[in-house]
Amino acid sequence: METIGYWVSLVARLLDERFGDAVPQAGLARRHWHVLTLLAGGAAQSDTPDGVLHGFETEVQDLVARGWVQGAPDGWLITSEGQTAYHRLLDDVTAARERVTEGIDPGDLETATRVLQHVARNLRPDV
Repeated sequence: METIGYWVSLVARLLDERFGDAVPQAGLARRHWHVLTLLAGGAAQSDTPDGVLHGFETEVQDLVARGWVQGAPDGWLITSEGQTAYHRLLDDVTAARERVTEGIDPGDLETATRVLQHVARNLRPDV
């Protein structure tokens, strides 16, 4: 039987591969979507070592080049064009997420998520 690390790594790779199938016209990667989701939800924390967008510098710059994100005094903000793009793509991403979890009992999915959160916090308590 494979280890949890094997399955986590495989699922992460497959999610990255399949994300492009969800929004092919946008040319986005899953990490771009993560940035858009954070900013659409109101996050604007500066890109500091402990900032919410730390490690996403390339994706942020790609989104700035598209005109979807702009710098702000306290970090980054999604532009009105970015909000429009985010909402246009949201249905496709939601449908892709539903395909990923199809046939999985919601309780099992909640348990799996809780277990992965616990593993992440065991590895880095500040997560």
